[in-house]
Amino acid sequence: MGESENKSWLASDFVLWIVIVLAVWLLVVIVIPTPIGPSRSSLDWKGNECVNNLHQIDGAKNEWALENGKTNGVVCTESDIKPYIKLDAKGNLPKCPLGGTYTIGKIGESPKCSLTKNGSTYHKLPQ
Repeated sequence: MGESENKSWLASDFVLWIVIVLAVWLLVVIVIPTPIGPSRSSLDWKGNECVNNLHQIDGAKNEWALENGKTNGVVCTESDIKPYIKLDAKGNLPKCPLGGTYTIGKIGESPKCSLTKNGSTYHKLPQ
């Protein structure tokens, strides 16, 4: 093998490695997707978290009503549903991540977040 053939082989080997690295990089970029959906710090995520809290409160109200023979229209309080819902470390009901306040409401009514009034599509249970 002559010197010019050796340099040619090295150049083609270098180009081959560059092509391989680019192909792998492109595959990684395409195949490994970015997380789908909102990030935990986004307003969308926090709105979804609020709706999840409202679902938990609604479920706790329904369990309380069922176990205690309560019907639609009966007022339900925070102390009524505490045994039926996961509380935070301080023993409180879940809170709206954006600072809204929850109204538990009567049996047969959905719980509400005060931020629903701002025209948000979040912070309320679907009808």
